[in-house]
Amino acid sequence: MREQVGVSTSIARDPSFINNHFISDFAKFGWNPLDSDAETYADVGKFLVIHKEDAKDPCGCVVVFPYETNNFLGYFYMKEEWRGKGLGSKLLSEALELVDGPIGSLDSVEEHVETYARRGFHPIGSVLSMETSSFHVPNVPVSLLPEEVLVDLAEVSIDDVIRLEHEYTGVKRTPFWKHPKLLEGSKGVAILHNGSLRAYIICKPSSDGCKISPLYASEVRQARLLLNHLSDVISTYPTTQLDCWGNNEEAERLFIEYGMERTYTFTRMWKGGIPLEQHKGGSSERTAFCWNDAATG
Repeated sequence: MREQVGVSTSIARDPSFINNHFISDFAKFGWNPLDSDAETYADVGKFLVIHKEDAKDPCGCVVVFPYETNNFLGYFYMKEEWRGKGLGSKLLSEALELVDGPIGSLDSVEEHVETYARRGFHPIGSVLSMETSSFHVPNVPVSLLPEEVLVDLAEVSIDDVIRLEHEYTGVKRTPFWKHPKLLEGSKGVAILHNGSLRAYIICKPSSDGCKISPLYASEVRQARLLLNHLSDVISTYPTTQLDCWGNNEEAERLFIEYGMERTYTFTRMWKGGIPLEQHKGGSSERTAFCWNDAATG
């Protein structure tokens, strides 16, 4: 690729800079982080920004999240006036140079799938963005087993939360989960089976409502229980969003019962290796109902 004169990149470390230039723009893609999330992204991720010397503001960004099991590329965004000028290709190339280790993943918009494929990423499934302004609980009987108990997620060790995500999805990201701003203002519920964590849900405030992120459960019955138990919290928000795992055949059907409708489909892509849990037939097809976010994995 020909070097472009007057083009440079930098890693943004100031949350106020990220908020001022990018956070509100992300809502156009269904990414609805709060201003407080910028601190998490600046601390945990490598927030790469591309600049042009004749532009007043930065032209675009991408965030490399260096999780223990893989690097996730999220928030790849070029401002409209700078698209089609080769800046996105340069930004992606430099982001891939920041990847620590051989394994990377991302959730691609439809028009970029071929671009990522040329960079060695392989599609393995779909992530379905869903939304509703009328979240409701269906009239379906469901109950806990005698050996199960519902608890506030705040009573559960964050290490157990991290462990279960790793068990169900093959992804481990300790610094991300342990960042003090990540769950600020959120509400979560969990199911313990004989004292062991087997399912949890988190309702996180977003810029225009709330996001269910994530919902992991060992079976659809548990997922339904979690949604029902948290429904009073979810229903206080004007809109509810989530990013459903399309490879879990029960997940979308479940969310439709609660009033959710599909708004967009991302393609989950991996490079350098795929966790067994996300392979065809892997545990995520039963246990991952919705992910943390299509922009953070």
